[in-house]
Amino acid sequence: MRICVGGGRRPPCRPARRGPQSPGRVSNDDAWSADGTPTSVTEVIRMMNSMVDARTAGQLEPAILLTAAVALVARRTDTRMLAFKGVAAVQYGLRPPRPSADVDVFVDPDRHQNFVHALEGRGWLQRPSDPDTATFPRHSVSLFHPAWNMDIDVHFRYPGIELPPDESFERLWLQRTTLWCGNQPVQIPGFADAILITALHSLRGLWIERHKRELDELVSRCRTVDPDQLAARAKALNALATARPFLEQLVPPRPGYQWGEPSAEWQLRTRISEPMHRRAVHWRRASWPERVSQVRIALFPPVETLIKDSTQTRLGPLAAARAYVRRWGRGLASLPEVLPILLGRKSGRSEADAALTDEQQQRAQR
Repeated sequence: MRICVGGGRRPPCRPARRGPQSPGRVSNDDAWSADGTPTSVTEVIRMMNSMVDARTAGQLEPAILLTAAVALVARRTDTRMLAFKGVAAVQYGLRPPRPSADVDVFVDPDRHQNFVHALEGRGWLQRPSDPDTATFPRHSVSLFHPAWNMDIDVHFRYPGIELPPDESFERLWLQRTTLWCGNQPVQIPGFADAILITALHSLRGLWIERHKRELDELVSRCRTVDPDQLAARAKALNALATARPFLEQLVPPRPGYQWGEPSAEWQLRTRISEPMHRRAVHWRRASWPERVSQVRIALFPPVETLIKDSTQTRLGPLAAARAYVRRWGRGLASLPEVLPILLGRKSGRSEADAALTDEQQQRAQR
């Protein structure tokens, strides 16, 4: 892999930092799409091995192989695509290498649906998502393939960058850099953008110990970065308020600094981790017709929603019934925790703040 910034001369190819890993069950299919893009794992590996020299071909990680293959699909379908989060963060030294569960890409929102269809045409399957989009706003489509042990997460927006999707993509695209995976060019965000994206990813789940640790490590790695330039870039992306807990550890204190306020969606994402607590907050805010719809979706979501975190594609009647019973059991178990939110017990505070305090107390008792 190699990084080429600003169109400069490519440096020599350097080995990956870790040894090879199995990309999952290798398909024996030898199928190629009509435009010459490989559709099987075998052909992806053959394609990549032909792009790198013999010393590094066997050391490319599955995430890099898949990123290169997805970038090739984007190029063949005239779709602008940025590979970001894990791949970019590792290449910039913002986090240490580790096995990846997925490959994250941000595509031109106008081409998002076409790009997803192109991947589906190459054997990738969409993971079902929760139909309650008010409680769980969507920002991407996740796809899996029976022959790969990682997903492709295709973003049409990025939580924490609070611009319209098309505008946020354009601003990231203007600061892009090229990462070379063998001889396959892959566009990634610029350095400052990669820092902010990595920080926002951690800030979305600070109740998870790994995210807290990664944010602390990111702060340490960014001590030499100009904090004023980073804050200016966050402001340009309308991410100043959302990235504030990270930036405040780098930017010297300034009285009266105008951070702004994060959106209600961001506050919900970052303050409330439990799904039932989120549903309760939205139930409190909703009209009665909306509440009826939310209860129906919570109790009887589409069957495919019950398997959204697995690689199953269908459930038989008996298995579906068992999944529903388990779902209802989890809901009943959490009822004592969400009743105070549903009944508006916490006066003088927002529902989100009430739910947050309840969660903090419950975690302290565990």
